[in-house]
Amino acid sequence: MDVALLVYLTLWYVGNYYYNIFNKKAGQASGGAEFAFTNATVQLIVGSIYALFLWAAPDGRKWPAISLQQLMAIGPLGLFAAIAHAGAVYSLTAGAVSFG
Repeated sequence: MDVALLVYLTLWYVGNYYYNIFNKKAGQASGGAEFAFTNATVQLIVGSIYALFLWAAPDGRKWPAISLQQLMAIGPLGLFAAIAHAGAVYSLTAGAVSFG
């Protein structure tokens, strides 16, 4: 039995549970489903700034070496991931947390 894997999966599940609860409360506090896409956009912007900080910090991660061709190849994946995130945030404001 891989104990580390069980710990990681448990931590992911608990973190995901609280993330969904937080998104539900944030959606309710900001006006419900009308502003769900605004909440999702703000989350993506803050996450992007944090990622840029991790690359720009002196002790941060190494800046990725990526060509324009590689960036164009992964662009649709990023777009669809953003759409999926927005849909998940919207579903949490539109119904019960279990619906999301």
